[in-house]
Amino acid sequence: MSLECAEALTQTADMSDWTFLTNYSHVLLCIVQNPQIRLTEIAERVGIKERTAFAIVSALVQEGYLSKVRNGRRNEYVVHPELPFRHALERDTQIRALLGIFSHSRGSAGETTPDQRAVPEQ
Repeated sequence: MSLECAEALTQTADMSDWTFLTNYSHVLLCIVQNPQIRLTEIAERVGIKERTAFAIVSALVQEGYLSKVRNGRRNEYVVHPELPFRHALERDTQIRALLGIFSHSRGSAGETTPDQRAVPEQ
């Protein structure tokens, strides 16, 4: 192994703040858990600025992954889980697969599961 490769591996291993999921998937999961969630709460839970949360939600709406319905003074979001992932490696898989992993893991005794309107079954 070259010195450059070894240094790159060491630097990668030292990065303690990386995650497997992107901010987009974190935002989507927040919305699945609470379809009436506010942007300020999304930003707080994901660890991003409210402006970034707004940009992500707007992009998800524009691409059809979310619909936004005005409910009084608040927005209510509907997730469209039948749509595929965007990357070529996952394009054959619906986002329902990701949402299902996390909705089942949070549904233990005493906890509420995501609103079923957010993730309709086929």
